[in-house]
Amino acid sequence: MSSKGFRYFIALSLGALLIAGCSPKVDSTSAVVQTESLKTPAEQYAALVKVAKGIPVGPKVSSYTVFVMFDPQCLHCARLWEESKGLTETVKFVWVPVNFFDGNSKAQSAMLLGSTSPQEDMDRVLSSVAARSEAMPAQDAVPPYLDAVIKSNTDLINRFHVLAVPYVVARNQTTSDYVARQGGMTREMLKRFLGVGSR
Repeated sequence: MSSKGFRYFIALSLGALLIAGCSPKVDSTSAVVQTESLKTPAEQYAALVKVAKGIPVGPKVSSYTVFVMFDPQCLHCARLWEESKGLTETVKFVWVPVNFFDGNSKAQSAMLLGSTSPQEDMDRVLSSVAARSEAMPAQDAVPPYLDAVIKSNTDLINRFHVLAVPYVVARNQTTSDYVARQGGMTREMLKRFLGVGSR
């Protein structure tokens, strides 16, 4: 490989690392439901406020809610969970589980949504994923009402045409602009993205 080709390869590799996320396993036999796309961050934010069901973390009342669409089996989601911990005293997050992978994603999502201690269970599950150890066992049968919630969340992210999770939709606290980003972030990147500590 020439030195020019090698530099191009390195640039592509670094770019991929910056937007790293977990992509779904594609089932070519599944039917795709055609629904109206939601492309702008403002449209996506409004839809999340109206439709999404998730696990709130941080202050109960906040002018700026951060939505994180995630799969419980996603390593990059688990790392973002760890990075977000230092911000939850002042920033309200809603972690919205979606079924991006296999049936265990749905079962773990249902377990988290139905938990009496969802934040503690999120910490156990995602810390385990981040450490690449065995994830917390999930219930076998998913109750119909939780199945419907997870399907609704998953249908919503499909309308966003997102290729990987985590997917973060928020309103920047400094500019008040609606923002969206796919893939993991360090804590500093997350703070800049959310406009936290900039005022």
